[in-house]
Amino acid sequence: MARSLEASRPGLTGRVLMTSDSVGDVWEYSLGVSAALSRLGVHVCLATIGPPLSDERRRKARAIPNVTLFEEPRQVTWDSALWPDHGASADWLLHLEQSVRPDVVHVNAALHAAVAWTSPYLVVAHRCMIGWWLAVGGETSPRNWGIYRNRVARGLRKASLIVAPTEVAASQLREQYGASLTVRVVPYGHDYQAADEPKKEYIITAADFWDEANNLEILELAAPYLSWPLFMAGCRVDAAGNQRPPRNICALGQLADAELDAWLARSSIYAMPARYVTCPMSIFRAAVAGCALVLGAIPALRETWEGAAVFVPPGDRAAVRTALERLVNDPIRRREMQGRARERAGSLTSSRMVSAYVAAYREVAGAAARRDVLSESLVGA
Repeated sequence: MARSLEASRPGLTGRVLMTSDSVGDVWEYSLGVSAALSRLGVHVCLATIGPPLSDERRRKARAIPNVTLFEEPRQVTWDSALWPDHGASADWLLHLEQSVRPDVVHVNAALHAAVAWTSPYLVVAHRCMIGWWLAVGGETSPRNWGIYRNRVARGLRKASLIVAPTEVAASQLREQYGASLTVRVVPYGHDYQAADEPKKEYIITAADFWDEANNLEILELAAPYLSWPLFMAGCRVDAAGNQRPPRNICALGQLADAELDAWLARSSIYAMPARYVTCPMSIFRAAVAGCALVLGAIPALRETWEGAAVFVPPGDRAAVRTALERLVNDPIRRREMQGRARERAGSLTSSRMVSAYVAAYREVAGAAARRDVLSESLVGA
């Protein structure tokens, strides 16, 4: 019979199995949610899939009380070449579920919604690869992506609850998988702390270069015409091991968290002219560090950052260059936007986000428990 998450003193008791990418912003999000749940007394079994974690990330996860880390360096859910072999990671997750016996499974990859979970589960739709393709490819997704669409659709229909981080993301899910889909919006939050350092004449971006949705190529084109140097922190190697060094940008490589925070604290402007966003924790990090934000003018980013960022058409190199150069040449405007970004980020806390998740966990676990009781009563009748 399913157990339920009940209130207790001083916090909550319960066990959550959480799936996560081992790289990128979804990892940052998952670690932040796990830490916040830990402070409430919830035990989190954090299951990562993808490239092996760095030593720093592994130490950081293992240092959180009530968090147990499990790693499966097998495949990533956004690599279409691996979708036909998705069963290997699904089997691993099911074996893990049987071992840890969670009250609730918190799924952070849409493809894993199709796993045959026996526990109640909610799906947080950070990324839909169909939406990603439409933003990056600009046309109908390839025919062989039907395997992804069908699996995600099947998993979403079975999920106890579907969560999206924005109203825009919720609408996009309904467009792709059915207008009748019920989606709850839980905005992102964070626990990043401000580090006050004198600002330097730097522009920075922090994103994986290989993800076309981040649109860093437009920064490559704009960089030679900017008065300030443009730095890029992030991975340059994709899931298949391919690498292309960025041009006209000072590449910092994959930085440790403390190094990235130091760079953001010194940088005056943060640029992310994205065409599609997955889980933009790096933007929160930059805003907390007091960077003026220059972001892609897409609905998902406007929903969170309207009034606290400068927005640019993602495909317009001249507009990107002009927006950055105006902030470079206008220190009053730049300081104003730095303050607005930090203020907006300060209102989006992890405690508010996690409170919404705890309520959702209780809801789905309670509903499963009631179904079990009803089923037992019908059998005994």
